[in-house]
Amino acid sequence: MAVRHQREWRIQAKKADFDAIGRRFGISPVTARLIRNRDVIGEEAVDRYLHAGLADLYDPALMKDLDKAVGMLLAAAREGKTVRVIGDYDCDGICSIAILIRGLAAVGLKASWDIPDRVMDGYGLNERFVREAARDGVDVLLTCDNGIAAIGEIALAKELGLSVIVTDHHELPVNPADPDGPRLVPAADAVVNPKQPDCGYPFKGLCGAGICFKLIGHLLQEAGVPDETAGPLLSELLEYTAIATVADVMDLVDENRILVREGLARIRRTTQPGLSALIEGQKLDRSHISAYHIGFIIGPTLNAAGRLESAKESVMLLMTGSMDNARMMAEHLIGVNEERKRLTQENIGAAMKLLEAEGWEEKKVLVVYLPGCHESLAGIVAGRIRETCQRPAIVLTDGAEGLKGSARSVEAYHMFNGIAGCAALLSHYGGHPMAAGLSMPKENLEAFAQQINENCTQTIDELIPRQWIDLQLPFQYVSERLIQEIEWLEPFGKGNTKPVFAERGLKVARLQVVGRNRQIIKLTLVNESGTVMEGVYFGDPENFLAELEEDFGADAVSEAKRGHVNPLRIHILYYPAMDDYRGGGALQAVVTDWRPAGR
Repeated sequence: MAVRHQREWRIQAKKADFDAIGRRFGISPVTARLIRNRDVIGEEAVDRYLHAGLADLYDPALMKDLDKAVGMLLAAAREGKTVRVIGDYDCDGICSIAILIRGLAAVGLKASWDIPDRVMDGYGLNERFVREAARDGVDVLLTCDNGIAAIGEIALAKELGLSVIVTDHHELPVNPADPDGPRLVPAADAVVNPKQPDCGYPFKGLCGAGICFKLIGHLLQEAGVPDETAGPLLSELLEYTAIATVADVMDLVDENRILVREGLARIRRTTQPGLSALIEGQKLDRSHISAYHIGFIIGPTLNAAGRLESAKESVMLLMTGSMDNARMMAEHLIGVNEERKRLTQENIGAAMKLLEAEGWEEKKVLVVYLPGCHESLAGIVAGRIRETCQRPAIVLTDGAEGLKGSARSVEAYHMFNGIAGCAALLSHYGGHPMAAGLSMPKENLEAFAQQINENCTQTIDELIPRQWIDLQLPFQYVSERLIQEIEWLEPFGKGNTKPVFAERGLKVARLQVVGRNRQIIKLTLVNESGTVMEGVYFGDPENFLAELEEDFGADAVSEAKRGHVNPLRIHILYYPAMDDYRGGGALQAVVTDWRPAGR
């Protein structure tokens, strides 16, 4: 039986004078509508969205304590003091370390670095790192992508005589004794985080690496590093910044949009051994690398080491100067990522079997216990269950003390609040509306699964995710020029989503399963005006065919496979692209979702 994708479709209804916007900026009214649908309003904002470059980035000195941090680092360089950088084990932390170490070296600073082990250390700065830094005679402790919540650890560092600079982008912690009171700020010598309420920096959405990039840019300027040295270095560090911004799923708006767009342009011609070896090892077309390749190939490969081995391997790959070493390290990391993908698929399969046996369709919040799942994979597995079943999902596995797990939610359900409502059953928990982590005694599992479902006030229908559609666009209005204009709106990702169009009542004139592993559905589609367009679907081909057979019958699907007259009629969501396979260059519709006509 097919797993039904019930995502609710809704068309955007935002208003503007699209013809006037199109004339002003030399774009079609369709493209003007796409920009408005992304909440870009007013001529100045549209101009910045289409044309902003590195010169339009905000002054780093506007960020609270950034000047102070730069002053401390320059003083440390003059006085021959040492710095230790403490990062995080995800892609943002990995890239942040690489940015800082290379930038600090450019002003003559002696800097070492360390990174926590996901299982042994947990997230961020801990007491061990602080005491080791003091023991090793380190003068300045510098955090990146962590530290804002390390209140006790930073207090200890100050007691031990260390100077401390925090660079972080996470929310400031609350005081448990006064959750509605002011946010806590660690007693570091400098705290660089634009989310501080008294920070005047205009953009609050930078990732950890983005903040480090701004810090190093200002450091090089204040140190008087010549442009001919600083320029090429910052260009390379921008590549790391773009990778981290996409991999950390930051909103691709404002400065992030500039950093990623400009960073991608440099990645396509990078000379850095580590990135070059990753691109080569993954067999990517360097000239067409996009945010997609960062988010789904390069980022996960860098992340894989921190999940199954040590994130230090990824840092060393980014910082190596040897192409031979880079190739060896990249090959190893790609292998680790393949193992991560294999284990992920294995656990998803096990989870779906358990859910099907329990009748998951009747549950609002899906709770799965997978004792053999590596705890670093629990969040990925929960995310895939959420996508497949379109319900909030929690995956728990065996931890050092009881059960430990990760949760992923849908827009309609506040996961953190849902878990907090079961606090009496939990050892620890934390997170936000869309994702959370938790741990509990094993004997509380059944009671937790029951209580979190009983507490959920939404109906099953209310939990179904919404898919917003930019507009209904008949095939006859798709052109090569429109596809080119859509490319101007890249990079796509969170906060700047790839355009989604709808087309209704399509005849399926032909259906084929193609690809080396027969993982692609190829369709010949005919709309009500008789316009023909080839379509491709990259989802689950088995489920696609099973749904068609449930709706139209196996005989009808067989006729479509032969290219014969058949009753298949479908509505689709799609985005237009050029089919460049074997130099074809024809227009095609990349189908992202579908349903039978009449439903």
